[in-house]
Amino acid sequence: MKSLYDLKKCETCAVIQIPECPALHSLGVHKGCKLSYVMKSPWKGPLVVATNGSRELAIDYVLAKQIMVEEVRTNEMP
Repeated sequence: MKSLYDLKKCETCAVIQIPECPALHSLGVHKGCKLSYVMKSPWKGPLVVATNGSRELAIDYVLAKQIMVEEVRTNEMP
C-alpha cells in the first residue's frame, strides 16, 4: 500500500483508503475508483491525476499523501 503522491509516471491505481473530504467525493474520487498519474508539480506541489481516463484533477500534496492506493496493471483486461 502506498500513497497517491508516491505514484510514478504511467502508473494507474485503485483507491483503497481515502480521508473524509466531501470535495473529493463530489469530484469522483472515492474508494475503489481508478486514477492515472498525469504529472507532479515540484516542491510538494499538487499531483495531477486522471479519473477513469477522462477528467484531470489537481490534488494538494498533503491530501494526496493521505489517499492510499494499490497499483492496477493496465494489461490485466478481461
